[in-house]
Amino acid sequence: MPARRLEYFGDPLGSYQLVLGDEVVGSFQALVEDGPESRNAPQLTLKRGTLISDDLVRWREAFVAGRGVRRSGRVVRTQPGGGTVAKWLFTNAVPVTVRATSGSLVVSEVVIAVEKVEHG
Repeated sequence: MPARRLEYFGDPLGSYQLVLGDEVVGSFQALVEDGPESRNAPQLTLKRGTLISDDLVRWREAFVAGRGVRRSGRVVRTQPGGGTVAKWLFTNAVPVTVRATSGSLVVSEVVIAVEKVEHG
């Protein structure tokens, strides 16, 4: 994991898909990767996106209610036409923030604290 903040904004090559388990839960325009030295755990922040299901929102709500379960997944950078350009594989993640308009699948920001990130 990087010691500094890496930002991938306004990527003209494609989008970033958030995958939990085997399910794509959203597509985003930007990714920010914060290293572990900036806080207790590394974080991945996805910005300006659309959710495909409410799975991410329900996962966050479960943590707020005290019954959440850590999950593993990946962020996949795709190019126009669907090919994979890069992957960030994460383990034991916790949803820190899901900023969305109530009742909407449009999201301004998702922050996930992760135990470990590997680039694939």
